[in-house]
Amino acid sequence: MGLFDKIIIVSDIDGTFIDRRGEIPPRNLTSLDYFKKNGGRFTIATGREHFLVYPSVPQIDSICNYPAIVCNGAYLYDFPAHKASDETFLEDETLVPLIRRIADACPEAAFRVDARGCLFVERVHEIIQWVKNLYPDRVILTRLEDIPRGCWHKVAFDGPPKVIDQCEAMLSVLDERFVHIRSGADIVEIQAARATKGSMISRLKQSVGDDVTIWAIGDYENDYALLTAADRCAVPENGLEKLKRIPGAVCVCDCDDGAIADLIDRIEEGIK
Repeated sequence: MGLFDKIIIVSDIDGTFIDRRGEIPPRNLTSLDYFKKNGGRFTIATGREHFLVYPSVPQIDSICNYPAIVCNGAYLYDFPAHKASDETFLEDETLVPLIRRIADACPEAAFRVDARGCLFVERVHEIIQWVKNLYPDRVILTRLEDIPRGCWHKVAFDGPPKVIDQCEAMLSVLDERFVHIRSGADIVEIQAARATKGSMISRLKQSVGDDVTIWAIGDYENDYALLTAADRCAVPENGLEKLKRIPGAVCVCDCDDGAIADLIDRIEEGIK
């Protein structure tokens, strides 16, 4: 029996698994190899579509040995098998007129709809220009009203922080079928209420035994539901103070210094 047989770690990417330069601290990789060889299961939880993980973590197929929570919880993705499952789609009919109102009221912001493994946009905002450069076939220019329906994973508005504040305020009219999440100062995202990192953690917990402990680690606002839904949680030193105040949260080192490795060390100390 392995030391970590009953442990699953679910990690955010930016500011948690990778450092401020967008690189994986070598210490994380060394510790993860030890963790998995001793029975541990590791995966990620990210706001990105699965294909957008590869530019930051090109070796993700060999890093994850458990299904990943992607697109902020809209679906699971098995990276080694290259297979999506447990997808949840937005009820888009309600959203189209609201998105149009926000786009007209906040022209400095640009919306994007994540659907069918692509990003549908009316214009290419600088924030996703890098996506178009890497995956030109996955960024589709089209009118909002012409985007295929019934397959939306999420909607995001990108723009200057003060403009995104306005967008977020206008999203307050959404009913209980939806949630809007600030995943960065310059991004606000709309998800189905049952398609968040936290709700996906709850569903994962139902599929494992009661004797399995799911640890979650993250640093930003859109990780709050993830951390509070897990059995145990950790926050890097660079994380938001709000997250560090979650009851029982373990504070680990800064993401630049190998927060995942530090968490594994802390888990091992607790087991011993």
